[in-house]
Amino acid sequence: MHSKKWVFRELVKNENDYQGLLAYACYKMEKDKLAQDLREAHKSEEEVEIALEQFHNASVTKGQLEEFKKKGLKIMTVLTEELDESLINKHNNEIDRLKEQHQKIIKQKDTQHEKLLEKEIKAAKSDLKKELLAKMQKYSLVNTSKMIKILKWIFDGFQSVIAIFILIFSLHLIAYWSSDDAIKSGIISSFWSKVQNVFNNPIPVPEVNLSSININTDN
Repeated sequence: MHSKKWVFRELVKNENDYQGLLAYACYKMEKDKLAQDLREAHKSEEEVEIALEQFHNASVTKGQLEEFKKKGLKIMTVLTEELDESLINKHNNEIDRLKEQHQKIIKQKDTQHEKLLEKEIKAAKSDLKKELLAKMQKYSLVNTSKMIKILKWIFDGFQSVIAIFILIFSLHLIAYWSSDDAIKSGIISSFWSKVQNVFNNPIPVPEVNLSSININTDN
C-alpha cells in the first residue's frame, strides 16, 4: 500500500515545482470532498476511511497522477493570467502616466531641436551677409573706376587700330590703281608691312609716311 507521502513525492519534484504543488492540492481537495460527501450521506467513519483508502490507491496510478498534474497546470495558467491581468490593471495608470511623460519629453526635445536649427540657420545667413559685405567693401570704387578706364582705353585703342588700318588700306589702294604694273608688287608688300606694324604696335598710333608710297599721278 502506498503512503500519502509517496503521492506527494510523485507529484512534487522540488519546492519550486508550482505545478506539482497545485496538482497535490487538487488531490487533497478531491479527497476532502469525497470525505465530506460520505459524511453528509451519513456513512460511518469506518466506511469513510475505507473509501478514502480506495481513493488513495486509485490516485497513485500513473494515469491518475497525470490527471492531477494537468489540473495543476490548468490552475497555474489561470492564476498566472489573472495575476498578469491584475498587475496590468494595477499599473495601467502608471503606464499611461509614463507614456504621457515620454510624449512630453519627445515634444520638448523636438521643440528645442527646431529652435536650435532655426537659430543656426539665422546665424549662417548673418555670417554669409557679413562675408559678402566685407568682400564688397574690399573691392573699392577706385578699383572699379580703374577697370572701367582700362576697358575704355582698350576699346578706344581698338577703334584707333581700325581707323589706321582703313587709312593705310585706302592710301595703298589709291597707289596701287594709279601705279604701273612694275611697282604694284612693291605697293602690296608695303601695305602688308604697314599692317603688321599696326597690329604689333597698335598704341601709340604710328605715323603713316606718305612719302614712302610711290604714287604715280601721271595716269
